[in-house]
Amino acid sequence: MVKKLSKIYLKRNKKNMRGFNNKIQKSLLYNLIIFDFIFLTNYTKKTSNLVTKKYHVSKKLYVVRLAILELLKSVKRFLRSFQFLNKWKDKKTLFYICIDNPQYIKFLNVLFEKYNLNTTLNINTLLPGSSLKSNELKSILILDKFLSNNNYKNLNFYQFFLVQEINSFNSVNNSGSYKIYNNLNDFKKLLFLGIFLLQILKK
Repeated sequence: MVKKLSKIYLKRNKKNMRGFNNKIQKSLLYNLIIFDFIFLTNYTKKTSNLVTKKYHVSKKLYVVRLAILELLKSVKRFLRSFQFLNKWKDKKTLFYICIDNPQYIKFLNVLFEKYNLNTTLNINTLLPGSSLKSNELKSILILDKFLSNNNYKNLNFYQFFLVQEINSFNSVNNSGSYKIYNNLNDFKKLLFLGIFLLQILKK
């Protein structure tokens, strides 16, 4: 159903996309649509104010469409923060990815291992602990995981200066992290995210 909705949305909004003069921005917007990033499944009635429309699949399951321009803004902030990291070429950096799904971890490891990256990469199901080196400039991307206040405090304690999240939890206290409101229930979204990160991190 989501694939069908993406095609319909793209067809209806091709004229609006012509208004984007920036080719990179237009390409990013196009990919957000074809990789289904503007849709997510939600099992509860509590939704974000970023949701613009709901499509009911069953009594308990429905698909929601996100506000495309707000999504685009959050993805561009995501991109700019990584571009900032690339400026620290004279310092050792660590990019930590935390995600619960072991199959997703395996996919990301296979994707990244073929390339030389400009940072040390650590992909894990667990949040980082005291074993990390203190002299590295550390950033973390947390996928589909709810963080408590204590989790944020620990990340601050272990000196993660950049915390980014992709999830659909309506958390109020995000302690200064950057967030994209979405989920990775669809593998197509992980594929998009992996390729997106690869373009940023490879040498």
